[in-house]
Amino acid sequence: MTERLYYTSPYTTTWQTTITGVTAERDRYLITLEKTAFYPEGGGQPSDYGTINGMPVIDVFENNQEIYHVTSEKPKGEIAACEIDWNRRFDHMQHHSGQHLLSAVCLNLYGAETIGFHLGTDTVTIDLAIQELSLQQIMDIEINANQLIQSNASISAYYVDENELQKLPLRKIPNVAEDIRIVDMFHIDLSACCGTHVRQTGEIGLIKILKTEKQKQKLRIYFVCGNRAISDYQASHNIVRNVADTFQTNRDSILNRISGLKDELTSTQKELAQAKSQLATYKAQTLIDQISHNTLFHMSDDEYISDLQLIASHIFKICNPLIVCGSKIEKKILLIQQGSTAHHCGQLIKELAPLYNGKGGGNAKQAQVSLQSEKDLLGLFQALKTELTNTALINNSVE
Repeated sequence: MTERLYYTSPYTTTWQTTITGVTAERDRYLITLEKTAFYPEGGGQPSDYGTINGMPVIDVFENNQEIYHVTSEKPKGEIAACEIDWNRRFDHMQHHSGQHLLSAVCLNLYGAETIGFHLGTDTVTIDLAIQELSLQQIMDIEINANQLIQSNASISAYYVDENELQKLPLRKIPNVAEDIRIVDMFHIDLSACCGTHVRQTGEIGLIKILKTEKQKQKLRIYFVCGNRAISDYQASHNIVRNVADTFQTNRDSILNRISGLKDELTSTQKELAQAKSQLATYKAQTLIDQISHNTLFHMSDDEYISDLQLIASHIFKICNPLIVCGSKIEKKILLIQQGSTAHHCGQLIKELAPLYNGKGGGNAKQAQVSLQSEKDLLGLFQALKTELTNTALINNSVE
């Protein structure tokens, strides 16, 4: 069995050992070592990366109490010079210890038990068996957690048997009966855990809660620790500084400036809506003169479909034609009516749009289609015009 240096000496980064086995598996090799500091994925903690004789170790996993190191090349010789990616390992140690501390604080302050933990490259989360925490409660948790980090409490690990386990005030009882490893965060947390941890809470650095997210009957907390928390602060600070520079103000005045701009935007949007309505009324009156056989065709160079819908609403205040309009800006066609004609807008689109690579649909009163090019747009528009005009002429001749 491999000697596990990541338990006995978790700060070891380089070592030499003997290769005890190499197994070829498809396009990779599974290497076993006499002793290893490479942590295998487990307990919510990802595996370590690093090198063996200069070859990248791309995964580490445990199977039947044996540790397998995955490489894409076959190692040469029997001696392995090993090195772990310390930045990755220490990041995992900071976050795993940080999770224990944060879970303990959530339980102690608000009785919120941790029922899930995820340590990823991009996100780190705990799931709490509670539906909601207020912003003030989240802030209290964060303050308390960082005070405990600053206390620099010791963190140790040891093994107990099943009988000893029953006497310990664990945060959560494990589902194992042997090789029970306890991580003891002095006077803060006592938990069964197989992960790697820092030696003292001060090495966690700091904890920053990023956000919370409700998920059915639980609450997910996103957080970062240590170096990741510093990187997050630097990124956030750069954003705030750039926004302040843009508004030519200081950090304390940014929210007031944004609030003022929001009020100005709301006022401007109201004025714009009024102006658009007035313009739509004028355009509606102009287009009414172009209605023929209770149908209006209009292709716009500079209007969006939303603008054309507004114009149509003003036309319907005066008369009830079938309106076929197109937007060159969006490469879209809109068919809309108030039910005053026998045509089915959605059916017309269904029949003709595929001939011009169009995608869309609708119902009897309204349909919309998107085209890939202006050529297709104009082609479908002309096809609709021809179809509806011919239908109108036929109906008139019958009458």
